[in-house]
Amino acid sequence: APGFARAFGMASARQNTMVSVADCQHQLINAPVYRALRDALPKCKSQGSIIVLLAPTWKLPTELMHYVPLLEFALPTRAELSTALDLTLAVLQKEVSSEEREALLDAASGLPQQEAEDAFSLAATDPTTETLRPEVVEREKTKLVSQTPGLSVERPLPIESIGGLGQLRAHVTTE
Repeated sequence: APGFARAFGMASARQNTMVSVADCQHQLINAPVYRALRDALPKCKSQGSIIVLLAPTWKLPTELMHYVPLLEFALPTRAELSTALDLTLAVLQKEVSSEEREALLDAASGLPQQEAEDAFSLAATDPTTETLRPEVVEREKTKLVSQTPGLSVERPLPIESIGGLGQLRAHVTTE
């Protein structure tokens, strides 16, 4: 905690300074740390300085919510996932068919870039096959999602198994 207070103090004591603090999301819940940040912010503003907090997820203390804007970045597009798959295939010196490629990209949809790259690499670890296995990517995505409170992964149901809701079913099958 003293290290964070020092970093926040450094940003607030100098003009036009940027201090970047990575992976402090677990420390910001401690009162001395969030107080140090809260106290440094007005000084930073007057000095033209900024503190950038980097973390994969955030749960800010209520006292900081009005002071710290959260910037969230979008998940990678299918084209970006395709580029990651191409890179993985090149490194592993493997090839996939267009059907396998589509299945891998479908399985990786919704994963952050790094996790998708990791899942593609894991999908190639089966020594009994030369191809990448989409079910491994799907399993890794399910694991990642299940670690997030309140989220789960459900397999899609065929439209025929949905009872009632005729208009909704008609809309889903035509869209």
